[in-house]
Amino acid sequence: ADMVKDEVNNGNLVIATGDFNDFASSVCDINCNQPISSVESIVRTAGGLINVAQGISNVNERYASWYNCNNNCIVANNCLSMIDHVLVSDGLYNLMQSGTGSVTIDHGFENGCDTYYSDHWPYVIEFDLTASKMFNITNSKRTRN
Repeated sequence: ADMVKDEVNNGNLVIATGDFNDFASSVCDINCNQPISSVESIVRTAGGLINVAQGISNVNERYASWYNCNNNCIVANNCLSMIDHVLVSDGLYNLMQSGTGSVTIDHGFENGCDTYYSDHWPYVIEFDLTASKMFNITNSKRTRN
């Protein structure tokens, strides 16, 4: 948390991401699961970060992991959750919300006990870097000297 705070205070754009093994206090997942720890909150508040899942307006799409909660290997809605988090500084969140930026969770593969895939679905985040004055982006060709 101190590193996140220091990087934000130094003016850097920050992305803190991973399997936090707990739910978020800042945004509801598909089942509005409540956290049992303060992990997400500690990291998020240390740098004034924003959980990108806030950008997913359809709550029914807010799940990034499955666990066999019914012990029957059936992927049921009550077994879906969001323990994977992507926290970004507000400058990046604004670039995700502007222009061509977006956030989704790719549910494009089946999950369950008999699959070879992970029990997690990946976040897909696009930042519209052309909307920022922080980056020197042009459409002109670069030449070598």
